[in-house]
Amino acid sequence: MRFTRDRRRQRSFDEQAYLDANPDVAAAVTAGQWPSGFQHFEATGRAEGRRFVRDPSRFEIVSSMIDVSGRGLELGPLDRPILAKRDGFDVQIVDYLDTEALREKYNSDDHPGVDPSAIEEVDFVSHGESLSELIGDEGVYDWVVASHVIEHIPDLVMFLQDVERILRPDGRLALLVPDKRFTFDYYGELSTTGQVLDAHLERRTGPTAGQAFDYFARAASLAGTIAWSAATEGVPEIVHPHDAARDGYERARSGDDFGGELHCWRFTPASFRLVIDDLADLGLSMLGVVAEHDTVGCEFFTTLGRDAAPRPPGRLTAIQAARWSDSSARPTTTDATV
Repeated sequence: MRFTRDRRRQRSFDEQAYLDANPDVAAAVTAGQWPSGFQHFEATGRAEGRRFVRDPSRFEIVSSMIDVSGRGLELGPLDRPILAKRDGFDVQIVDYLDTEALREKYNSDDHPGVDPSAIEEVDFVSHGESLSELIGDEGVYDWVVASHVIEHIPDLVMFLQDVERILRPDGRLALLVPDKRFTFDYYGELSTTGQVLDAHLERRTGPTAGQAFDYFARAASLAGTIAWSAATEGVPEIVHPHDAARDGYERARSGDDFGGELHCWRFTPASFRLVIDDLADLGLSMLGVVAEHDTVGCEFFTTLGRDAAPRPPGRLTAIQAARWSDSSARPTTTDATV
């Protein structure tokens, strides 16, 4: 009877959909490590919560949230633009080096994950000035895309105000943001509106010594990588020895901005919405949440615009959602060394 039930399950199992949704399993089947996707699902996939539907691509998500037929600006895409010039989009690129300098920098063994030939042609090289100053105009873009940018911005309020100036009245800011629960920020604390406000009042231009310390003291990895997904099992480990935290603190005190690579902010989707809503309530930003897509892999997607709906009443609910969104991802352990 059990053999018959197994055969029935296998006949109803959508092998191709499972392999399409789980490319790592497809590769293992091709390599002969598993006889089939069905065998993998029965042995481990079911317990891992594996899906039968492919996650949408970054392009599919972003293009569903903005009108990509308009004129746009993408910030620091390097070799992975969301809306690429080579694909026919009317987009200009901002980065901190020109095209040739970027290709030279990333054409080395230090950056194995970057394809220098795919780096977009840079239109504007930023030296720290505002976007409106850099571009020399205001109200000219239908959309701005920033992938894994906003968490690096020392003064988040000034950045949002800057983007407001270059967007047309119905323009959109599409953000791809690392979800702290699934990156090296795992052990860091969620950023609060109060911290964002302090950074704005101080007109910060780089990470603080405390932010540098927290990064080096708490950076984590899981399964050998600093970014993972909800399906990845295990307890994240600390990456750096404690001496690195001391050194990072002293470097920041001496004015080192770490090349802009440290995260100044840590968010989940719920905590980010709370901050954006608070800034709108304070009149510090006209951009509110107009579209959201929950976390895929290690990142979530939020699109901002001037025509956002008012925040629902009941701020306690939003605070609880932000707090619980973080704690729900934390594993329980009795190991006092973790």
